[in-house]
Amino acid sequence: MITSPKVGAFTALLLILFSTSTLAGTENSNYTSYGSGSLSGTNDEGAINNTAIGQDAMSGDLTSAADNNTAVGYRTLYSNTTGKYN
Repeated sequence: MITSPKVGAFTALLLILFSTSTLAGTENSNYTSYGSGSLSGTNDEGAINNTAIGQDAMSGDLTSAADNNTAVGYRTLYSNTTGKYN
């Protein structure tokens, strides 16, 4: 008998997150966002490589200095506008 492997809750969450990736900001920006209002601020100056998971995570107006950040949870890095590698 062939059985399929069980998918744990964490693995299922990762699959959901990767399947809902979006491209936002400038054409050279690489973003992943999941959650109401996440990465919803402006990105007129081209911040890149940011990941936001959770309601309003990283939703401030980003500058070109706000690169390579990861925000997980409600309103994490909400006011971050210039910080990088957080």
